Amino acid sequence: DPKFVTEGTSEQHDAPVDTAQARLLGKLAPDQDLPKLDGTPFRLSDYRGKVVILDFWASWCGPCIQSMPRIHQISREYTDAGVEAVFVNIEEPEARVRTLLERLELVPTVAMDTDGAFSKQYAVQAIPQTVVIDRDGVVLKVFVGSGEETEQELIRILNALTRN
Repeated sequence: DPKFVTEGTSEQHDAPVDTAQARLLGKLAPDQDLPKLDGTPFRLSDYRGKVVILDFWASWCGPCIQSMPRIHQISREYTDAGVEAVFVNIEEPEARVRTLLERLELVPTVAMDTDGAFSKQYAVQAIPQTVVIDRDGVVLKVFVGSGEETEQELIRILNALTRN
């Protein structure tokens, strides 16, 4: 079952209150230069003004492979509202990443965290971990795990962030 990292009491989705992920909430999202799979640079601060979904994953992670297509689809539904998804691969070779994306028939934006340093800044201890960052670059929500409940909560958050 997915874990929701939110501010407040542990009664919210049975989420622990004092975790490394919870300590990110309400703070400026960590930034670092990473190469993207397409060879261009990725820097989170370049996305300021947009809602960003960072999805940390690896090709060997079954739940990641199941959730990636859905998160990609959800993010595309909000592209016109200024939402961008970046799938952060953790410490895998480019060839393995490309092979998986071809198999899934996905063409997402992928940042390559080749040494795991970016993931450590987000306290990634289990994957998939999905982080929602608001237009000001502040960490709004952290999901650890995946599933229908995560997707529904992500849609609810995106609706709230993109209302005009």
